[in-house]
Amino acid sequence: MTMPHALYEKPRAHLRLESLTIDQLRLELSRRIHNLTNHRSTGAFMDTGLCYFDPGLIYEVAIGIFPELEWGSAPAFTKQRRQVIESVVAKLREVDAVEEALLRSADHYCGKFRVCLGRGCVDPTFLDLWLVPVRPSFFWAEKYPGVVEAAKVVQRRRLTGLANLRWVAPLNREGSLT
Repeated sequence: MTMPHALYEKPRAHLRLESLTIDQLRLELSRRIHNLTNHRSTGAFMDTGLCYFDPGLIYEVAIGIFPELEWGSAPAFTKQRRQVIESVVAKLREVDAVEEALLRSADHYCGKFRVCLGRGCVDPTFLDLWLVPVRPSFFWAEKYPGVVEAAKVVQRRRLTGLANLRWVAPLNREGSLT
């Protein structure tokens, strides 16, 4: 059974999230890059250049901080969930955390990427996902309270089997690498 797909429509206005701080976002998103209790993908990918977040994960972070933003998973509320996600991404854009060059356009909050998963000689698995590209400097440019060092995150991912990410690339030229 297929889920109905709501076409993307840019919200007329972002939600007023004044009490949501950049430090809260930094801490909560950094916790999702590696989760010791989850031995599968957490919706967050990290390669050598960027961190990529599934929009659904950004929604989970937002409702974790503000439970009153919860719209549920019903297809009828897709536009409302997207408004929450885009409002959070707008906060990230304020501090230049989002890699804008990889988005389809300035009107979009995420871009389409091909993720290649696999280890060793095993045939790779390819996933085509909508992701929000975030610069690693948002997490590790300075020492932030509660944010684990990048080298430790990479080591934990390797030890728990989450490091089977080979590469992430923009799909169908829906973003440029320059």
